[in-house]
Amino acid sequence: QPTISSDLFISALYEMENDLIAEITKVILEVTAEQLAETDGREKLSLAIQEHLNNYLESEDMFPGITGVFITNFNIV
Repeated sequence: QPTISSDLFISALYEMENDLIAEITKVILEVTAEQLAETDGREKLSLAIQEHLNNYLESEDMFPGITGVFITNFNIV
């Protein structure tokens, strides 16, 4: 059943949250403030995070089920 599979996938992601944050950080460190200021730059970052996380999940023998990444807030220091 799709709902059960989705729930199990989300539960597995919660269990590896710290690892996923570390993987996202690797991608974010490659982005400049100028890129984040542009809509296109944020879209490219979202796609880069999605691709990187799915590659990471595959390397962990998990289904690469990240279908979207949304940047809701960011701070430039």
